Amino acid sequence: MEIVEFLKASGVLVIPLLACSVIAMTIILERFFYWLIFWWRVDLKGRQRIMLGDTHLTRSSDRVAEVLRAVVCHPNEPSIANVEAERVMRDSRRFLKVINWVATLSTSLGLLGTVVGVSMALKDLNDPSKLTPALAVALNTTIIGLVIYLVTYTFASLFTSRSNKLGSELKELMIETRRYAMDRSNTRNQRASARMRAASHS
Repeated sequence: MEIVEFLKASGVLVIPLLACSVIAMTIILERFFYWLIFWWRVDLKGRQRIMLGDTHLTRSSDRVAEVLRAVVCHPNEPSIANVEAERVMRDSRRFLKVINWVATLSTSLGLLGTVVGVSMALKDLNDPSKLTPALAVALNTTIIGLVIYLVTYTFASLFTSRSNKLGSELKELMIETRRYAMDRSNTRNQRASARMRAASHS
C-alpha cells in the first residue's frame, strides 16, 4: 500500500518511468536467459576436437563450436566462418542499445520530475498544503529514475562486458583453428610431394 501511495505522489511522470522499468526488466530477463542457455551449451571437448580436424562430429548446440567447424570445413573460404561468427556476436549484443537508451531516458525523466516538482513548489510557496506534494513529485521521480538507471546500467555493462569477452575468445579460437588447419594442409602437401618424389625415383 505504501508503494501505491508513493507512486501516486510521484505525479504523471511516474507513468513513463514505470514503462522504462518494464522495458528494462524484460530485456534484462531475456539477456539473462540467453547467456544462461549459451553457457549451458558450451562444449569444450567438441571445440577441441573440431580444432584438431575432427569434422565428423554431430552438429553441436555450442555456437562457437559451429563457427570453428566452418573454419575447418572451409579453409579457403574464410568469409563463411566470419559470417557465422558475426551472427553469434550480433545475437550476443541484441537489445544492448535499447537497454542503454532506457537507462539514459529514465535518468532524464527523473531530472525532469525534479525540475517540475521544484517549479510547482516555488509557485506555491505561500500555500504549505501544496508545497509537500510538489516536493514529493521532485524527490520521488528522482529516486525512481536513479534506481532504474542504476539497475539498468549495471546489467547493460555486465552484458556488454560478456559480449566483448566472447568476441575476443572467438577471435582467438578462430585464429588458432586456422593455424591448425594450415599446419595440417602443409603436412599433407609435404607428404604428397614426398610420395611423388619417391615415385619418380622408382
